[in-house]
Amino acid sequence: MRRAFLTVASVAWLAAVLRVLTADIDWLLGVVPDDTFYYLLIARNLAHTGRSTFDGVSATNGYHPLWMAVLVPLAGWLPVGVPLLRVALAMAFACQAATAALILRGLRPLVGDDWAYVAAGCWLINPLAFSIALTATEGALYAAVLMVVFLAHQALRRDAQARRAGSWKRLLPFAFALGVLCLTRTDGIIVAALSLMWLVISGTAGRAAIRDRIEPVAITAAIVGLCIVPWWLFSLVQVGSVTQDSGAMKMLWAADALPNYADRLANLNRTLDFFGRRSLSLTMVWHFSWWTFALCATGLVVMLIGVVRHWRCEQAAALRSVLVPALVLTLVYGFVLVERQVWWLALPGLALMLTMFIAGPTVLRLTRPRGRGETAALSAVMVCALAVFGRWHVKGYTPYPWQPDVRRSQLAIADIVPAGQSIGCFNAGIPAFFGPRRVVALDGLVSHQARQAWETQTLDDFIRQRDLHFVADEERIMAKAQRFMHTRLELEVVGSYPLRGWPTGARLLWRLR
Repeated sequence: MRRAFLTVASVAWLAAVLRVLTADIDWLLGVVPDDTFYYLLIARNLAHTGRSTFDGVSATNGYHPLWMAVLVPLAGWLPVGVPLLRVALAMAFACQAATAALILRGLRPLVGDDWAYVAAGCWLINPLAFSIALTATEGALYAAVLMVVFLAHQALRRDAQARRAGSWKRLLPFAFALGVLCLTRTDGIIVAALSLMWLVISGTAGRAAIRDRIEPVAITAAIVGLCIVPWWLFSLVQVGSVTQDSGAMKMLWAADALPNYADRLANLNRTLDFFGRRSLSLTMVWHFSWWTFALCATGLVVMLIGVVRHWRCEQAAALRSVLVPALVLTLVYGFVLVERQVWWLALPGLALMLTMFIAGPTVLRLTRPRGRGETAALSAVMVCALAVFGRWHVKGYTPYPWQPDVRRSQLAIADIVPAGQSIGCFNAGIPAFFGPRRVVALDGLVSHQARQAWETQTLDDFIRQRDLHFVADEERIMAKAQRFMHTRLELEVVGSYPLRGWPTGARLLWRLR
């Protein structure tokens, strides 16, 4: 029955994927974020010119390199346009399927075949996992690599406990997986740092000698560094810096929005809400109020206490390796970032899924050692998972309802802006991907020179140096940008276009006087 559930889940998932891949462009723009088009246009320029640039003007390293490495061959093979977007989506869904297969492999020794098959099927039809794949950014690939790290960690820990001589053979794949994880998403460095701390605390080849603690840490750190160094060298050649543009810009915006520690503590609360309640709400297709979330969290904590009481059991160790990175990530993001994107939920969402499917069966077996109630619990999970996935698709999921209007407005703006003139945009992905005029990115996420202008508060000089006479975007980002200029721009509104679902309701075209 459990294998049959995985088959049914796979068929439902494949039908949903085919629906996405054949959908019209307006529907896709409602579910695919603007950042996706940053990736696609940089991939095109890398494939055809060898330059890491979004707009053909400024170089950038404002992306995560492993996902870009996946997209560059596709961009060299396919023309830029909707076909490239569809293939990028297909690659993200393939990563989601790979994550499900890795979950099956990782949970089998912990909770048995039945629960492992159900967990793999639930990841396929989990609305949160599907939403992350829908973004066609690095999130789905990040979840797959996180599972590879989890498997390598489990194998290394088992060998270390048994003090097998072969544990060194396990250490190398673990270290290499951590290096790849850092290339998949920058916050993989947090997981790598925690893994090095774990190696220091636990040791891998025995606890008697100091050397047994130092050697694995040094080898792991060296391999992680060797994985990252080529990316740093590439960044130095392309932009002259190893500091990632997009991460630096987000931290700059956070410093502007959070001037003191009280503000950062409040932001930590919002981040906890996003990583916790938002992950659970997307998983269950239900709006969890703080009261309902607190109730669910209490139930989860009770389960964890039931497992942790048996501290040395394999399941408790696996839960620690899952939950500690998620909690540390929440703390770091709460203090240094104010933006929140759905693909950032890859690690918290995966941690939530693994926690539920490790703690739940373990507590059931501890409280009902003869297996009573386990069949009923499995059946309930399978029915609920299919029902939630069906309800999510019937209900519809459109997180970016204004983006089809952005594309239409950019086509209309092209009729106003004279031929040969460039248009500045802060949210530049969709305008550059679909618009017939050259678009210059102004937000600094994918423009190294624009980022430097934000940091030095000379954004107005950057706009003038680019000889931009027109800027198209919404009012709030322009108001924020004006705080990073030493002289305010003189702007004249020459066009207004509706943005359904956006707070200000309009996208404006300004002419610079």
